[in-house]
Amino acid sequence: MSSPSHDTRERIPESAWAAALELLGLRGATLIWQSRHDRARRVYGNDDKVYKVVLAGAETSAALRRQTMEGEAEILHRCEGIPGIPRILEYRDNGETRVLVLERIRARQLRDIPLDLRGTTSLLVDLAAILGRLSSRGICHRDVTLENVLVDADGTLHLVDFDQAVQSGRLAAALGNFLGIGDKSAAFGSWAGLVKHVILRSLPPGQVSALKKLLGKSDHVLPRIPPDASGALRDIGRAWALAQKSNASSPGVFTAYYGLVFEGVRFPGERDWSSRWSMLRGAVDVRGKRVLELGCNLALLSVFLLKEGGADAALAVDRYEDILAAAALVAGAHGVSPELRRVDLDAAADWETPLLDFGADVVFALSVMNWVQDKHRLLRFLARFPCVVYEGHDHPENEIELMRGAGFGHHRLVGTSERGRAVLVFSSRPLAGDR
Repeated sequence: MSSPSHDTRERIPESAWAAALELLGLRGATLIWQSRHDRARRVYGNDDKVYKVVLAGAETSAALRRQTMEGEAEILHRCEGIPGIPRILEYRDNGETRVLVLERIRARQLRDIPLDLRGTTSLLVDLAAILGRLSSRGICHRDVTLENVLVDADGTLHLVDFDQAVQSGRLAAALGNFLGIGDKSAAFGSWAGLVKHVILRSLPPGQVSALKKLLGKSDHVLPRIPPDASGALRDIGRAWALAQKSNASSPGVFTAYYGLVFEGVRFPGERDWSSRWSMLRGAVDVRGKRVLELGCNLALLSVFLLKEGGADAALAVDRYEDILAAAALVAGAHGVSPELRRVDLDAAADWETPLLDFGADVVFALSVMNWVQDKHRLLRFLARFPCVVYEGHDHPENEIELMRGAGFGHHRLVGTSERGRAVLVFSSRPLAGDR
């Protein structure tokens, strides 16, 4: 079998999957799940087994998953004997297809189960016992969510999906599993975070509102996702939960950088994205162009430039791995595929060349210069592009003088941001309405 194209932005033909299943001896297997982010990743069921299948060369970067399928298999072997963890039966890699074979657990996701406080307490105690055993073996799950906790017909609880899991020391694993504390230890969810969501789901609406007010965080409590919600809406919920914890938004503050309304549901943040986008969407014409976004956070700008602005390609970079994981979920929910890359603009290593190789026509450097230590280095980098959309923290006249010194002889005011800062377009060539 020849290996198919693995550009995950394009649909992989069913014939490629049929050939892969034939090669694996899985003719007649039933498709259970198809990743919206990795078109070359699927889960099939056959009798009492589950097959997680990846077509070769299609594994996503660490911005979306911490483990390759081989790494996930190794972690599951370390989990053998822990009640509530799916048993690994086999891992195969034939060079073209990777498959992880697990025992099949017939159960419902916790998010689909109505709960009262008594049932909630019992399940959370059972989950704590599982996480305690994982921690004792130095395994941090990192993805303890309502979707990955299953309850079977006997009321037995199971924890599944270890493609975000990492191996560490026992203490680090425990802090990550239970509290979400540690170096990137709890990318999407911990026991404490699940406790909050489950308790809020089990309380009557009036008590939920009272609890939010008591906690003083009503503006930052994530909305309840309906049981019949789309997969895209659930992904946005996961993205915002991650963004609230990330230092990429507001270091030390539990909040997301932007607020967004998606499929009629409002996700809270420091500032409203719709008004931000209303200003930026007309800054420059990006139709058919390649755009580079520095300090992308949730990459909403790159997502909307692709989805609504007509950009041909977008590269969004940030220094925080967890916010890039959130950005990947946001992009998938909107049906676009910007390239997401971890880049530290303060790193001594050469980060300029890889970004220049992308060949951007337009660079967005919004509120980035203020946070970079070597401002002259960043300025030299920006000067190598024909067009830069720029937001600084200084007086507009000072920012204009700074960019003029870098070689941008033309500029145009786009508008004023929600923080009262000027957003300008700088170009080495004349602009319509420039000064």
